[in-house]
Amino acid sequence: THMVLLDWIVGTPPPEFGALLSALQERDRWLATRGELFRMWIADGEAPQVARHIREEMGSYGFEMWARAALAIESAYGDGTPLEALARLQPPCPTLHLYAQPRDPRTLAVQQDFARANPWFRVQRLEARSHFPALESPDETARAILAFASEGQRRAGPLASPGH
Repeated sequence: THMVLLDWIVGTPPPEFGALLSALQERDRWLATRGELFRMWIADGEAPQVARHIREEMGSYGFEMWARAALAIESAYGDGTPLEALARLQPPCPTLHLYAQPRDPRTLAVQQDFARANPWFRVQRLEARSHFPALESPDETARAILAFASEGQRRAGPLASPGH
């Protein structure tokens, strides 16, 4: 078994992320906060499929869904970061994190450091600009996933071990 994460905050989330999660749980602030998230997720990308997904699909959900999602995410981070959770898995699960946002080089550096200490973890920042690289750059996303899966089948060791 292999795991692919698409555009997660796998390390410690920035403080403003926690503020957004809190605001999504407040009936008088959720709509403006959702709009702020949508603007961040689209970034400077011009992918019509991303805009359509946000407008027609994500935009169709109301307060209750956004509040529940924010509470679940907030609660999950209360148990530690995704990297910390992955590090606790025994045996480790070969994991690839593909992401496009944020473009901040520190985000990539933290994950590269984690990968050096945990050879079963891989990270790749995609060329996509939005929070939805699988929609914006499906070919690049698919190539990265297929290469990861192919590597796991070819390698000896953790990526090809039975039971993973």
